[in-house]
Amino acid sequence: MLGWNPGESAVLHDVYLGTVFDDVNSASRNNPKGVLVSQKQNIPIYDPPGRLDFGQTYYWRIDEA
Repeated sequence: MLGWNPGESAVLHDVYLGTVFDDVNSASRNNPKGVLVSQKQNIPIYDPPGRLDFGQTYYWRIDEA
């Protein structure tokens, strides 16, 4: 489970999660690159489906509105 402290005025969160830094870093709603895993959620927690792979590096990013 991933969690974060939202910004003071943030009410919605887009969660990006993947194994390629450049994809997570440059993805957007218009070009999700397969790493936009949750859009416009209203809680600062994301529970990935299934288990993440042991020993695999994951990158994640939160965009807030």
